[in-house]
Formats: sequence, structure tokens, C-alpha cells
Amino acid sequence: MTLLLGTDAYSPFRLDAIKDAIAKLDPELGPLTIFAKWVYALEPVAGKEISEDELQRASSLLSAEGACEGPAADDGTRFFVTPRKGTISPWSSKATDIFRNCGLKTIARVERGIRFEVSKPLSDKAYAALYDKMTEGVYLGIDDLFEVGEPKPGRTYDVMSKGVEAIREANEEIGLAISEPEMEYLAKSFAAAGRNPTDTELVMFGQVNSEHCRHKIFGAEFIIDGKKQPKSLFEMIKNTHAKRPKDTLSAYKDNSAVVSGFKTSVFAIDPKTNRYSFKPDQLDQLMGRDPQPSDGDLSVPGRGHRRRRRNSRRGCDWHRLAHNRRNLRLHGVEPQDSRLSPALGARLRRFPDKARDAPPDNDGGTDRRRGVRQRIRPSAAMRLLPHV
Repeated sequence: MTLLLGTDAYSPFRLDAIKDAIAKLDPELGPLTIFAKWVYALEPVAGKEISEDELQRASSLLSAEGACEGPAADDGTRFFVTPRKGTISPWSSKATDIFRNCGLKTIARVERGIRFEVSKPLSDKAYAALYDKMTEGVYLGIDDLFEVGEPKPGRTYDVMSKGVEAIREANEEIGLAISEPEMEYLAKSFAAAGRNPTDTELVMFGQVNSEHCRHKIFGAEFIIDGKKQPKSLFEMIKNTHAKRPKDTLSAYKDNSAVVSGFKTSVFAIDPKTNRYSFKPDQLDQLMGRDPQPSDGDLSVPGRGHRRRRRNSRRGCDWHRLAHNRRNLRLHGVEPQDSRLSPALGARLRRFPDKARDAPPDNDGGTDRRRGVRQRIRPSAAMRLLPHV
């Protein structure tokens, strides 16, 4: 495996936030200095070595600065945070596809992590501010990052001897989050079947029978002042759609809904000619809902599952609008063009003149996000891909 050292993983602002989080988790740690850089692990194709030419091209694609040194000692002041060993991250899948499309034949897989250097060893509770326990791990060395271990054997829980106590034990060990009535139900069911449940069966029950899948609470009987109501909570929610289904194309299907939109002209590419043009289309509205109970925001598909609140200070919309306007101008389309949707045209017209009229720059541009000027490095992948 080849390990390359990349650029800074966090901005100074983000590092300060991490220090604050560590200070709250471990107030006794005191002042702390943190350095964090991206590291990229390259796995060669079986039986081959990564050629020098492909190593240089990979470094260019990843903006890597050279080889990465491993931990200097086991004192805990230098360590790595990477996806959990034996797993493949979404970033790795996408980056590996890009490497293949760029003609890198001797690299089987690429993975990304962060190398931390701290001024003093961290306590176990302080590490929680640096990684996601579900998908990542903290390691002193990552030479075995690409190794896949043997699957652990499954186990059974002795319901036949211990009864419901065995299910309670499994609930704590595996984190099933099932209720006491459900545990009693499982114990009776497997006792009637004359056998003990496996951990796989209990995990599947916990997932399939969860509130998210079954809506047990929302679908339960709704009783007010001792009087059973004709509809459950969920049926009351669905009642609005049942009485007024107009313009609803899909509802209550996998945390999303589709309502009728409007007819407009869409600026899109023709796959046969590879040319952009306006085409009439019907734009229906898709609304998605993040199922996490702490998040009540609606999300737009394609933007991820986390909350995305638009904030002018963050500038995500500003940067995208500037990019869209420049592309439209290249094809002779101005914000006043009647073929644009009213909403997009209005937003482009409201965009500040200084930002929207900035000419395209192929050698690097100006990033106005967060109100600062930064040089944007042109994609190295575009220089390596053949022009067609």
C-alpha cells in the first residue's frame, strides 16, 4: 500500500471548533494544538506495483504533496482517522471510478483519511470530537486498511433456558431498541417454536418492526378521555389527502411525495448532438423527508439526507447561481430571457452585479463563499481525461 499526504483537512475556523468540542468533552486536557491533513491510501492491483508515472498522476488528481510518514511513536500524538477497516466508503467508490476513467490501471482502489498531529495525547472521550463512531475508526497505523478479515461467527441467545431475560440481554448487547412487550413476544414465539433465536434474526426483527417501518405509535388506537377515536393518528394525517387529492401524484411513499408542477422550458443537453437547447417539459415537485426524529426539515433529493438550510452567509446558492449564469451567457441567454422559469430568472436578476458579471476563469476562479477570496484550483481530472 502507498500512502500520500494531502492538503489541510480543516480550515482554521473548523479546527477551533474541534478544539472547543474537545475542551467540553475533556476540560482537564488544557490548551491543545492540532494539525490535520488528508491522507490517501493507494492499493495496487494484485501482482503489480504502482508505476512512477501513475503515482505522479494520482498525486495530481488528489492534490497530494508527497509520501506520508507513519506514526513516529506509540505516544498517541500522531494518529489516523479513516473509514473503518474492512469497509469501503462512498468517497472511495467514486474516486476509484475516476481513477479508472483517467486510465490508472495499476491502482485497484483509493481511500481517504485524516492524519492528526496533536501536542499532547488525547483521552478516550476526547476522540469522540474527531470521528463518527458508526463509519470511522481511530488508528495508530493503517497499513492493514485494505485487509478484509474473516466474518465473525454468529451466536444464539438461550431463550429456552432464560426466557425473556435472554432477549433483554440481546437488546443491550446489540442495541435493538425494542420495547418490553416486544421482548416478551419474541420470548414466547421462540419458546413455542422450540428453539433459540440467532443474533441475525433479532437484528432483523428490530429493524423491520421499528417505529420507522411500522408506524406502531402513529398507527395505534387513539383514545381521548377514555373514548376510542375512529381514526388513528396516522389515519388523521392521511385524511387531508383523502379528502383533497387534487394535484397529488404520489403521497406517503417512502418518506416522499410528488405534486403536480408546471410546464416550462428546460435548458438541457441533447445526448445525440451533445448540444444544449431549450425543450418543453413538465416539472413536477418532489418533496422528501428525513426520517430522523430530530430533523423536521424538508430536503431536496440530490442534496443528501442531512439538513440543508440556505444561508446567504454560507453562499452555497450564490456560487451555484454565478456558475449557472455564466453557463447561460455562453449560450446567449440572459436572466431576462422569457424561456427561463420565472423563479430562476428572478433569482439571477437579484444576484449582485459584481459577482454575476465576473468572467469565467479556466485557470482558477474566485470563491465568494463565506465572503472571502480564495483561488479555486482547476480540476486535475479534467487535464488528464482525453478531450472528446
